[in-house]
Amino acid sequence: MVRCTFTRQGPNAVCTRCGQVVKNYTGDLTRLHAACRVDENGKKIEPKLPSMATRARNFAGFVGRNILHGGKRRPREEQERCLAICRACDYYNPAKRACSKCGCRCKPPDHSQWINKIAWACEDCPEGLW
Repeated sequence: MVRCTFTRQGPNAVCTRCGQVVKNYTGDLTRLHAACRVDENGKKIEPKLPSMATRARNFAGFVGRNILHGGKRRPREEQERCLAICRACDYYNPAKRACSKCGCRCKPPDHSQWINKIAWACEDCPEGLW
């Protein structure tokens, strides 16, 4: 695994290789450790999704909560806002259109609402971003 090499840009620390940003980091840059999003050859590394068993367990919980909350959906505008946040997140895997933290699909509102976590009003981001 390649580690990020950070430089200071204003109040933030930014990786010189992959561009990863740690906002408002005022500590010693040599003590800041993060997995770089590019390999030794400069090829982008996509975040890996949790195991299929973990994703299935998470999905079963989401379905149960959705049923208990009456199957309420987020309005389209709210779904688009959540998706924009997901796409900017370090845990978002664009190739899979899914969150690598919980394994859930994060798709545009036009896609299947049943497997789209951002469509479910009772669900929230595992990082607390929405």
